[in-house]
Amino acid sequence: MIKQGFFAIALLGTAAGCTGVVVQDTPAPRGSYYEYEFDYAAGKVAILTSVAGNPFGLPQKEFDALVRRTMYGQNREQAAEFVASHGDRTRPPYKIVVAFNKAPGISPDEMRAKPLVLRTVPEERQLRIDIAFCQGDNSKSDTSGYAANVSGTADPNFAALIRQATYTMLPSTGDTDKERQSGNRFP
Repeated sequence: MIKQGFFAIALLGTAAGCTGVVVQDTPAPRGSYYEYEFDYAAGKVAILTSVAGNPFGLPQKEFDALVRRTMYGQNREQAAEFVASHGDRTRPPYKIVVAFNKAPGISPDEMRAKPLVLRTVPEERQLRIDIAFCQGDNSKSDTSGYAANVSGTADPNFAALIRQATYTMLPSTGDTDKERQSGNRFP
């Protein structure tokens, strides 16, 4: 187990040197996540996704929509759409919460329970992301990451950060052939 954790950290350090994006990946199950639970939650092909923070000053709805579009298909199985509200294609109480530059001192529980009122802070040198898969207010799985010197939404590292965080938010099932065949990969 220690060797796997060291390998994941070493791999991330190597990848960060190439892209400028670092996302935490844990090779073991997280939280109370059950294998394929996200597939059930997004089984109607969509999942509610709240976005907090707006590091580039775009109109909030425009920024949120851009984040959700960038997340599309970056899960491990059937490509999921990340949507702004519950509807006939979502399964309440499942949801995703994405926060950019979350203010210090906000607990993961607060992030999941109150996604629409999360405090965020401007960052000049580093764009941070926290992303969580939740069932109601319970965290099922989450991850975080950052990218240095992201100049705006057109910066390739902006999309890479979102895609990698979305993908690594869910633990790997170890079925790399199926993951490879799904076509859901980040750049």
